[in-house]
Amino acid sequence: MPIGKMRLSSLLLDYALLLAGSAVFAAGLNAFILASGLAEGGVTGIALILYYRAQWPPGWTILALNLPLFFLGWRTLGGAALVRTIFATVTSSIFIEWMKPLRSFVTHDLLLAALYAGVSIGLGLGLIIRSGGTTGGSDLVARIVHKLTGVNVGRAMFFFDAGVILLSIATYLDLERAMYTLVALFIGARVVDLVQETAYAARAVLVISTRSQAIARRVLAELERGATYIRGTGAYSGTEYPLLYVVVSQSELARLKQIIFEEDPRAFFVVTEAHDVHGEGFTWESPGEGPKPAPEPPQPRDTV
Repeated sequence: MPIGKMRLSSLLLDYALLLAGSAVFAAGLNAFILASGLAEGGVTGIALILYYRAQWPPGWTILALNLPLFFLGWRTLGGAALVRTIFATVTSSIFIEWMKPLRSFVTHDLLLAALYAGVSIGLGLGLIIRSGGTTGGSDLVARIVHKLTGVNVGRAMFFFDAGVILLSIATYLDLERAMYTLVALFIGARVVDLVQETAYAARAVLVISTRSQAIARRVLAELERGATYIRGTGAYSGTEYPLLYVVVSQSELARLKQIIFEEDPRAFFVVTEAHDVHGEGFTWESPGEGPKPAPEPPQPRDTV
């Protein structure tokens, strides 16, 4: 695929994920946070305070509160990231108001509401962040504070969100709902991390074997995956031989193990999780180039 078409398809995918994430975020906010009287941190939390106390529409309030932050954050985020943040914020604000009927979905089980709120909002935010955007709010505030004062971004976000939760308790939130809000925030943070970690997840395998070239040849031919030689030397024996580094999908791991055992039952190998894998075979397909030749291993050198 030409580079221009690859970039266009990647851009369209990013904005499709931003749109989907905004919709999921808005649905979770309406159906579980607003319907159950829970709170949120950041600018969204401030918008909820104004909604509960003055009946201001939360979607438009979130957008209005973010407008000055967009202006201040232009230098902090940079052009491309800010455009995606504006897109995500505008679309999520529209979805929040469009999905108002979901606020009638009332459950008397606050724990269930908190769990579903955390999962849905975390999934929505995770898709947005994975696509290079944010929903503005505390993230923008934290980056601006960091630029102006040097305070750590994570610490600034924590204090801002904590301050909004305390303000919510002072204005409308009872202690029971405050505890369930913390549950929702915790679950949401974990789901956001999970969405980021599972993006193009794979398994990285490091193989130490005297038959690394034969293993590499079968990996290229049977799995159609790349393989890389790394020069290594045994600490005890002092013998120099090539190590083999291979990245495969989870479904291909069993077949790779079988190839290793068939070629060298005494091989030593380590399997680790690989997150956010990019490149041929994972985020884009290679054009048909025919079978690839087996890579040549590094030649042993005389030790001094």
